[in-house]
Amino acid sequence: MATTIGPQKGETAVLEVTKEVQHRILITLSWNPKALSDEEIKQIRISGIKDVLFGDILLAKANAERIEDKLDLPGRDKDDIKFDLDLSCLAFNQAGELQVIVDPSAWNAVDESGKIYHSGDDMTGEGHFDDEQIHIELKSLPENIHEFFIIVQSDCSASFDEIVNPHTKIIDSMSNKELLHVNIEKLEDNNHYGFVFCRIFKDGKEWNVQNISEFCDFEEDWEVFLKKYR
Repeated sequence: MATTIGPQKGETAVLEVTKEVQHRILITLSWNPKALSDEEIKQIRISGIKDVLFGDILLAKANAERIEDKLDLPGRDKDDIKFDLDLSCLAFNQAGELQVIVDPSAWNAVDESGKIYHSGDDMTGEGHFDDEQIHIELKSLPENIHEFFIIVQSDCSASFDEIVNPHTKIIDSMSNKELLHVNIEKLEDNNHYGFVFCRIFKDGKEWNVQNISEFCDFEEDWEVFLKKYR
């Protein structure tokens, strides 16, 4: 497969979304799970009998892991040897001020308008379909939403050059047409933990997509960092 389908890195094109119903686009992220070695499996089992401090409470490691399976904690989990990528959407107004963050966490999964929503956190990459999705209904967005940045972060010990088969897409939900498809593993300089996929912005009455496809550090100050792409 080619590195990119749709506008190439640095290029901007009209977002050819079907002008019916909610003008919905689907942003997807997929990757393959890590094949754990016998030694890695052994280390996971050994760690299961240790006590750990979870917040202000001392819990058995096994209990803490059950909680973490349901709650993706802030910050990169540098001890996680499995592959865990997170897909996020940051929405800004016309002045470039951050308005909304939609990401895998339960408290950010849906914006107040209900027009931007996340499929939920996938912490393994298992399965044959997209691992994480963000839906955006462009037709009836709040008036203060002018642009989106789509971000991918590696919430584990692996940088992108170690992740197996990571892909990001923008799909027209009505026609299922791929408007932008980037094969992350084929990009250069991918030994980082953050990836700015694209910018989706309104120009007059049309929505446009700018293919950014650049790597960066984990947990940037996004409101400041993303200014250079406008």
